[in-house]
Formats: sequence, C-alpha cells, structure tokens
Amino acid sequence: MECKTPEILTASLRVINLHNLLHGIHGEAEKLVLAAKEDGIFYVDFTGHASSPFTGLVDEIYSLSRSLFDLDIEEKMQYDVDQMGMLKLNGYKPISRNIPHHGIFSVTNEPFPRPAPIDEHWQALQGIVRSCRDVAGTIFRTMSTALHLPADKTFESFHHPCHASLDIIRLLKYQSAPPGETTPRVPQTAHTDLGSLTMLFASTPGLQICPRGSDDWLYVMPRANSMIVNLGDAMSIWTDGVFQNVLHRVSSMPGQAMEERYSFAVLMRPADGAPMVSLMRPSPSGLEAEPMRCDIWLRAKFLALRGQKNGERKDSDIAVLTGCPDGRPRFLEV
Repeated sequence: MECKTPEILTASLRVINLHNLLHGIHGEAEKLVLAAKEDGIFYVDFTGHASSPFTGLVDEIYSLSRSLFDLDIEEKMQYDVDQMGMLKLNGYKPISRNIPHHGIFSVTNEPFPRPAPIDEHWQALQGIVRSCRDVAGTIFRTMSTALHLPADKTFESFHHPCHASLDIIRLLKYQSAPPGETTPRVPQTAHTDLGSLTMLFASTPGLQICPRGSDDWLYVMPRANSMIVNLGDAMSIWTDGVFQNVLHRVSSMPGQAMEERYSFAVLMRPADGAPMVSLMRPSPSGLEAEPMRCDIWLRAKFLALRGQKNGERKDSDIAVLTGCPDGRPRFLEV
C-alpha cells in the first residue's frame, strides 16, 4: 500500500522589491497597496538594494538568539518575562525572548536588564531595528499616499522614533519534537498582531495564515533574501478594514516532526497616544468620547492573549484576539 504525503497548502503572496519601491519604479507601490488590501501580508525582497545591511545583520541576530537560548535555564529565568512588567516587553519565556526598542535606543529612562550576549551584539540590534524602521517608513508613506491621508493623520506620523511606543524585537525558538513524533503541533495561539507592522525573518517553514473568508490554514514558505511583512490591527482599524490584518499561527509541517526552529520578528507598534479609530472619517467632535489610545488597546489585547493561554477565554476576548474592536469576531482556532 502506497503511503500518501499529506498535502501542504501554501500561500501565494506578492513580492515587493525594496529597491524598486524606494526608487519609485512603476507598479511597485500599486503592488504593495494591493497586497495590503487583499492579503495583509507580503514578502519584501531586498535583493538588488545596494546599501541593504540585512544579509549580515540577519546572520548576527540568529547568532545572538542561539547564544541567548543556550544560556543555563537558571540564568534565563533571572529575566523571567512575567516578572519584568505587565506588558512583557522584555524578558525570557520558553518560546521567545523580547527586547524592547526603547532599551536599544534609550528613548526612555526605563531600566533594561539583560544578559551579556545582548551587549555583545548591541550594534547588530541597533542596525536591524534602524533598517526595519527605514523599510517601515517607506511602507507607511506609500500607503498614506495611496489613501490620500491628511498630513496630521498619516501612518508615518504615528510611528516617529522619538515618540514612546511598545515596539519590540522578538527572538523565537521552537523546540524540536521527540524522535518519531509526527503528531501536528501548534505551539502558538492563532492571533492577529497587536500593532501596525510585523517584519519576520525565518529560514524554516512553520508560519501559517488563515485568509479572510476561508477556513484553510496556508503555510507561508521562507524566501531567500526576503522578510515576511504582515499588517496588524492598527492598519485595519485606521482604514476601516480597507487594509487587512491577518490571522496567523505557527505549526509543524504535515506528517513531519516539529523541527527546531529559530526566527525573529521586529514588531512595529504605533505611538502610545495614537488613536485607535478610523483615520478615514471626520475627527470626532468635542461632544463625543475620546478615541481609545493605542497603549490602552494594546493592554486589552495583551490581557486577552494571556487569558487565552491560561484557558480563561471570554467571548469579548475573541474580538480583541482577532483584531475586531467593533465586535465582529473572526473564527478563532487554537
């Protein structure tokens, strides 16, 4: 009897060439806007971008990640993420290690306790954050222009590096499954991202997305010299859903044991005071309630995520987890 290989459903995503986007090459901006409207996720290919530092920096961040996760558990637990602040912006947990942007660039006076490997790779951390901010700025400006947003309501105006925000770098390690185990593993709650843009660097498969209107989970395969960029809740809320956030998770490959998997993501989040309302409608009058601030929205979503992991799901949490503050939840499969 022939054993059939399980079918692998993969996502067909648009590829945005960074060089072409930066230089205004015809069609690249339009391709980006279409990806934001239809998918909420796309590749950014930095091949041909002569000044791109990504290739060397990506390798060094992977080296940092391995150094951190190889530390003794006793040392890692000195930086227990649950003991280092309610929003878990910095610290260790079994799957990932968060590093706050404000610590890297000293935007605030908050302490930034950290193990030695972070200092050893300090310049690489600054470099990757700076480079991702530059790419994000280009993406934000392109999208703001496409929607004809007024100067005081552009996406880039809510992401100025001098404004306090909850940006982080997340270093991730997924442990391999025991030998012989091929049971599907989904070590991450399905969710949309809290902020505006997530830039993921991954060399092994595992990321899955569930497109709107579908019940299928599609694998997003790694692509050479590229990062995966997905839109978060802010972009969907600000545009009344014109731009899509995307429901995603990590899973083992069909019929295969979970492999050891390293990846890292730069999570861009709006300034703390940014309004979490549509930017495409008239500003509210003085008689109306003040719009929810971004820092309040992020706290609500964080608490929903923590409740989900602790088995304390509430119906109201599903809308927050899936990025629907208007109460129209998408299906959520854990």
